[in-house]
Amino acid sequence: MRPMSLASLFGLRPREGRAHDPTRPWAGPADATPIHGFLDQRGVPWRVPRGELVERFGVTDGAIPIATPRPVLPGLVGTLTTPAGLPASLPADVFTGLVRLGGTPAADVRQVADEVSQYLGRARVEESRTGAECLWRFGAASLSLRSTPDGCEICIRTA
Repeated sequence: MRPMSLASLFGLRPREGRAHDPTRPWAGPADATPIHGFLDQRGVPWRVPRGELVERFGVTDGAIPIATPRPVLPGLVGTLTTPAGLPASLPADVFTGLVRLGGTPAADVRQVADEVSQYLGRARVEESRTGAECLWRFGAASLSLRSTPDGCEICIRTA
């Protein structure tokens, strides 16, 4: 039995039929991409200055762990993090995390890509003998998945 997706859980309509082309230019506002909307849906405070994030969440091993009211993705190990030590007045613009779903890291990339595709459109998972990668890009904002020995690494850039 396939686990329920977050889109189904939160009553969102899937966008599985739409294909994403990361080379197509983004014509909308730089801070209103589908990636920004995805972060808003998950409660990720991407507009908040880094100093406020440090006050709210603290710092662990040089990174700010971002606790969210909703799961960002199924299988996320811990929380998303953003680097600490950068200018406190600027918002965080990079969030990273690790997903483990129990398969191989490349299979985890495929599963996470299926989940993210419901929000950002289908994207090609590039597989090689060393692993798998997937990318969504809207202007300067991007969401990338990459297999590592530990699982599926997520990197979200907002600018």
